[in-house]
Amino acid sequence: MSKRPAHEKEELAMEKIAKDEYLFSVEKEKTTVYYQTHSLCDCEGCRNFYAQIRGMFPELEAFLAEFGVDIAKPDEMPWLELDDQIQYTPCYTVTGSIEKMGTYEIDIGNQSLAVYRSGDLRTDIPNEQTEPYFVLEVFSIYLPWVLDTPFPSAPTRKNFLARLFHRRKKG
Repeated sequence: MSKRPAHEKEELAMEKIAKDEYLFSVEKEKTTVYYQTHSLCDCEGCRNFYAQIRGMFPELEAFLAEFGVDIAKPDEMPWLELDDQIQYTPCYTVTGSIEKMGTYEIDIGNQSLAVYRSGDLRTDIPNEQTEPYFVLEVFSIYLPWVLDTPFPSAPTRKNFLARLFHRRKKG
């Protein structure tokens, strides 16, 4: 029995996912391993997200899972304190490439997400990805404050900008 060349093994690991006007070539297994091992931010806003996101948006969670993404482990997540809730914009990296780029964002249930190719503005997010990747950014997820710590203070211009450009701390 002969062994397959390395490039054929690589092709076998790729999975095609079509959604709206997009066609993705994804290495789901590598993406899954990435989300099992990458580190998370420990700030209060991110911990609030992690504590409750699973099961809150089943259609979005299922869509991200098709790519091997864990909804509770974004690479970057700007967040903003509002009157009685937090607005999140999580960004996820996916191992693979975009074969066909759509014109608009993708709607998943009541959520919308943008897709960015490597080299686009939003692919400079801090991440631990070492393989070729693209970014899925989910717009405006609103969640209540569920932590036992006090709700963050009302936003000021300074902390608004800090949260808008919040970067996950690397340890």
